Amino acid sequence: MSANGLSCLSEHPGIFVGEMPETRPRNRILLRQFLAAVDTAGGKRSHFFAGRYENLYIGLDRVPAAGAVLDRVGAWAAGILDRDAASLRRGFWFNLMEPGQRTLPHTHDDADELLSAVYYIRVPPDSGALRLRPASGDIVVRPREGMAVLFPPDLEHEVGENLSRERRLSIGINIGA
Repeated sequence: MSANGLSCLSEHPGIFVGEMPETRPRNRILLRQFLAAVDTAGGKRSHFFAGRYENLYIGLDRVPAAGAVLDRVGAWAAGILDRDAASLRRGFWFNLMEPGQRTLPHTHDDADELLSAVYYIRVPPDSGALRLRPASGDIVVRPREGMAVLFPPDLEHEVGENLSRERRLSIGINIGA
């Protein structure tokens, strides 16, 4: 890991892994705020595939602890893209995977995305690996709580089936101009 907590996967330029400081307390707060928000308002849902909505949109007004994650990922993205962080837009959503669920292959290159990211809040053992699919061959990332993965938005990716008996929670992020 570099001094700023971000490193490039050496064999795969353009794919970066970062670690957030103070993971446990932040993630406990994020999980609590998310569960309260989703239980009371539900939030907007999109991308209904394989029997579930892959994206749950709940704003920072309901889950303010997500702001620190967005700020850190935004700073990392600014460094990767050689841009001022204030000039970058950060869209985000939550991805809740119940046991037996998975995320189908997809990309994030629909609009002005420059970089995509995922931050892991809750990752039970055997709850699904992230599979990135560059032309050079699949990359399997075993997520950990507090880990962020940043990658090109046109890179196809998916998440394997949650084989645990617990929910898994992450934040998807798109960085745009």
